[in-house]
Amino acid sequence: MNPMGRKRICIALFGGTGERFGAPYPKQFISIAGEPLLVIPLKALSACPEIDEIHVVSEPMTKNDVYNLIIAHQIKKTKAVISGGASRQQSVYAALEYLDNQGVAYDDLIMIVDGDHDEVII
Repeated sequence: MNPMGRKRICIALFGGTGERFGAPYPKQFISIAGEPLLVIPLKALSACPEIDEIHVVSEPMTKNDVYNLIIAHQIKKTKAVISGGASRQQSVYAALEYLDNQGVAYDDLIMIVDGDHDEVII
C-alpha cells in the first residue's frame, strides 16, 4: 500500500475469444518464449512495486484456465479472476462492480490494463 494509505489496484482484461485473431483459442493462451501470452504482462504487473493487487477479467469459458495459469506461474498479487462480459466495457463494469462488492475504498487507485494491447487507462 502506498504512503497515502490507498490501495493501488490493477484490473487486467483478458477476455478475448480469439475470433479476430483467427485462432481456435484465445490469443492470451498462445505461447511466446515458452510462456502463455497472458502470463508475461501479469508477471510484469506483479513485479511492479506500485501495484498492490491484480484482478484479472477473463472470458467466462476460460476463467478456470486463466486461474490455473496464474497458480502455475505463481503470480502472487492476483486476488481474483472475474468473469467478463460480451464487450470490453461490460468486462470493465463487471470488475468495478466486483471491487465495489469487495469494499474497495472510494479513494483507492484503479488502473485498467487491456492485457492483449498496449493500452493503459487510469
